[in-house]
Amino acid sequence: MGSPVDVVYVKTLLGKLGEILQDEYSESARIDAKLKELGANVREDLNLMVSESRGSSEETGVSLDLDEESQEIARLEAGNWKILQRLQRQDYINECYEEVLAKDEDLLALIKASVSTKKNYDMHHKSGYDDLFREKMESLDKEVQLLRSRLEEFESAKAKAKKRIASKARLVDDGEKE
Repeated sequence: MGSPVDVVYVKTLLGKLGEILQDEYSESARIDAKLKELGANVREDLNLMVSESRGSSEETGVSLDLDEESQEIARLEAGNWKILQRLQRQDYINECYEEVLAKDEDLLALIKASVSTKKNYDMHHKSGYDDLFREKMESLDKEVQLLRSRLEEFESAKAKAKKRIASKARLVDDGEKE
């Protein structure tokens, strides 16, 4: 008889998925805060450099417009930092997704084993085993229905997680466009 998937396994799996998503949101917030801090530091350093450059250009009589160039450099550096962070987050998301897919395959294997066992009981019932196999078939029918409902719950949770990840990716993309 195939091993039944118990509720604890599914809840644990869904709990881990929730933890992964929560960690992703926390990491994103931490990265956003760090980016703001770095951007402020870069702006401060560039403003200092520009003011020093203006002082030396006034002395030499050469007019340099470093303010625009320094702002462009700061913007490009911030964009590079965001791209690097996004790539790292995407790698993490891919790892989490692969873990969910592996758990999904385990769940499907358990369901297939239960269905196969039920078919074996069906064949024995047809060959003359009455009450005993009828009871076992009813038990297996309930088990299969329970497994199917768990699979539907799991698929629903997985779809919601994918939507959240896609939503977060869109927010990151929107943040880069700004």
